[in-house]
Amino acid sequence: REVALAEMLRLEGWRGTSKEGCPLCPHGKRRLPRVRCDDCWNSAVLCESCCVEKHGDNPLHRVKQWNGSYFEPTTLQALGLVIQVGHPPYERCAHPQPALRSFLVMHTNGLHPVTLLFCQCQQAHQAGTRYQQLLRAELFPSTVQDPTICCTFRMMEQFHMLTLQSKITAYDYYTTLSKLTDNVGLAKSYDCFKPFLRLIRQWRHLKMLKRAGRGHYANGSKTTQPGELCVTCPACPNPDVNLPDNWQSASDDLKYAYTTVIALDANFRLRRRAVSNESRDPALSSGWGYFVADKPYREYPKDRVDNDEVNYPPHEYLVTVAANNKFTKGYSTSGVVLAIDARHGFVLPHGIGDLQKGERYSNVDYVVASAWKLLPPTLQRVISYDIACQWATHFLSRVDALPPHLQFEIPENGDLRYAIPKFHFRAHKHDGHDQFSLNLMPGVGQVDGEEIERNWSRHNQVAYSTREMGPGSRHDTLEDHFGFANWQKFVDIAFAIRRKLKDAGVEKVVHDKIYIDFCEQLQHENVALWTQQVIEWEKDTKLPSPYHIPSSGVTEAEVKAQLLEDDGEVGAEACPSGKHVTAVAMMISLFDMEQQKTSYPRLNSAQPLRTAVVVEKRRALQLSLDKLRLQQAAYMPIVPQLLARRTRGAGVDELPEEESLFFPSDLTVDELRSCTPGIADIEERLRDGQLHDALDKLRLHLHIKTRLITFKDRNVRNQVANTRARSKINANEVKVRVFAAKYRRARNAKLRLSGPGEWEKTWRPLMDNDIRTLRGDLTEMSLRLSGMTAGESEGRKRTSWIWMSADHLHLLLLALRVEFLKARARCHCFAEEIRSLQHDQRRMLIGLEKAALVWESRVHSEHKQDFIVRDGLASYAAEQADLRRRLVQ
Repeated sequence: REVALAEMLRLEGWRGTSKEGCPLCPHGKRRLPRVRCDDCWNSAVLCESCCVEKHGDNPLHRVKQWNGSYFEPTTLQALGLVIQVGHPPYERCAHPQPALRSFLVMHTNGLHPVTLLFCQCQQAHQAGTRYQQLLRAELFPSTVQDPTICCTFRMMEQFHMLTLQSKITAYDYYTTLSKLTDNVGLAKSYDCFKPFLRLIRQWRHLKMLKRAGRGHYANGSKTTQPGELCVTCPACPNPDVNLPDNWQSASDDLKYAYTTVIALDANFRLRRRAVSNESRDPALSSGWGYFVADKPYREYPKDRVDNDEVNYPPHEYLVTVAANNKFTKGYSTSGVVLAIDARHGFVLPHGIGDLQKGERYSNVDYVVASAWKLLPPTLQRVISYDIACQWATHFLSRVDALPPHLQFEIPENGDLRYAIPKFHFRAHKHDGHDQFSLNLMPGVGQVDGEEIERNWSRHNQVAYSTREMGPGSRHDTLEDHFGFANWQKFVDIAFAIRRKLKDAGVEKVVHDKIYIDFCEQLQHENVALWTQQVIEWEKDTKLPSPYHIPSSGVTEAEVKAQLLEDDGEVGAEACPSGKHVTAVAMMISLFDMEQQKTSYPRLNSAQPLRTAVVVEKRRALQLSLDKLRLQQAAYMPIVPQLLARRTRGAGVDELPEEESLFFPSDLTVDELRSCTPGIADIEERLRDGQLHDALDKLRLHLHIKTRLITFKDRNVRNQVANTRARSKINANEVKVRVFAAKYRRARNAKLRLSGPGEWEKTWRPLMDNDIRTLRGDLTEMSLRLSGMTAGESEGRKRTSWIWMSADHLHLLLLALRVEFLKARARCHCFAEEIRSLQHDQRRMLIGLEKAALVWESRVHSEHKQDFIVRDGLASYAAEQADLRRRLVQ
């Protein structure tokens, strides 16, 4: 440490160089050295003349001059350096014309005032305008006429890569350059931020045009087609590029190879404040890239109301309106909707559109239709959307109302399907939703639909800078970031396909074995029957789903729906004057709060109780609880008194997760008399639904437990696999305990409400030894996991009452059917995934080779008159062709 510190301080002085004479001056004419360069590798102290001469090729280095006490910053301009443009290197101009004295150049190491000379000699016609002379010197001028500020190409390249990779803002980068120039603020300051912003936009736009090959066309950017500036996927099916001639006649079992999966999602972080407007700040490439053409898109949703939103029930309509208006005050754009290729993750051309106010169907429909029109034709298409179950209901009828230029041919015979992403699917009800599951849908392999969420994790980082931009600046910036994301996928696609193939091969072996074991253990007639049922359902999903296990009674959700329906029939009488919610709605909220509290993470004594995360969760829970107390007081006026009495008795405030909710079942008979009549009946009906739900789910997870334990005993041997299997068993065991606790709470509440009666024959007390599986052929370890004891033989085994209270054989058969069909679906999905990846690999190789040939055809572009420009066009085209061939290798 001391050595390093001493060496750093040593560099502040003369560094051991001679103070007597400049080392570059001729012998006998040596001048006193006074200037040192901080950017040169050999930072010797030179005289002013030698320093200027040495920096003819590096005019933007930072130099310091000895003032008698220390080396103070100065500039090469102050030392007399002059920069000549308009001529080849080392060639002098006969009649140079100086630029303004205040000419400034922004470089990677700071801001530099320079003395600049333009060409005005007889070769001026070859040198071009001042704008062209600067560009040919790799200086990007901020204005076309009489520029006074420039950015070097190296600086633009550096900022461009930094902002794309690390998401640094233009302000932070410019501030960094200012601090590198003068970190104290005592020197002359320069205000170049606005010109810098203009140059960034132009640079992004020109780079997109260059990489799309528009400079190789005779008309340049004038004839750019919609979506042409996008980086597209070389592995996706495209009849003009990488498909065989007979692809349209593929049989049904091969259609998966010609299927396009589109993933949709909205993002409310990429908002934009109500600053500027489209006329003052238009986009430079509107409609040429990933965003839809701006003007027609803005006109379409105006004064348009979605039919589905109008047809919502009153309580759902209010929720929809509230969601669409949330966080929109002060913003002209509330977010974006995005469409990507779900298999490879590429953002689709015309796959992005702004959301004016919430996630309206009209915006989503427009973006889907725009992206659809630019996609190559394929045999099948799947649209994955987290609310596909609602959005798809009238999608085809809404397509007919789209503008004529967006009308497209609707696929027939089930060639257009809708799906819900795998992670989001868990939040939806399972009844009637199996046809939307990507886990069960044939022809999609292992596509999870969540790639679009992984896209957001990268692009959300630019939200803080783009929300303050004008509409055009924001579009150009986001276009650039989405293009960079596509380019990263483009160069990595060969490795990604190879990695997925390897992983899918390993998983296929595992799931093939599970499926074969199932087929061998089950009765052959059941295997044949269930297989036939699922094949018929896959052809027509309107048939009853073989993956669905019907409930043995009225579920909690059905009870809630019936109560809400009764509320709607009662009308205004259901919500008396002065009360903002009905008694049913209040009780449902109370049950939701009970569920929320039971899922609240318990803290052990070793954890710090005042961490920021815990405090925030408790604060949110307390706010919800306070809001519920206001509703509860309207129908149960005794509750505020009980809360006050409880607080006085405890002396300290209870934690929100420990606070009693005071259901009607928690009150005494006298306390219940002060509540609204019928409130206890509502709870009892909801508790009945809970009892049915909890017991059904308990049985189901005990069935799953049996399958997990059996698989572990028969197939798992090494430690890694054993740990993984054990973690799955433990996760399922948590669910078993959750539903057991839910059943007990519901039964205790019903007992307090109804008292002893005939219902107890059906809903018996649930003891710990009642929570057991049906299987008896398990190992000693598995017996402990299943709830049986090692000393309990088959002859003495007692069946739990939970299997006697329903037709457990029928439920077991249904559960086995579902598990068998899911094992079959997983087996088939991995087989499809491997075959799809093999097709992707073949198409990728053909696509990259075709792209290389396209670039090679541009090598001999003859439309430019200037031979130097033609030379640059040929060189760039050859480089791009070679790059694509190297990606193939």
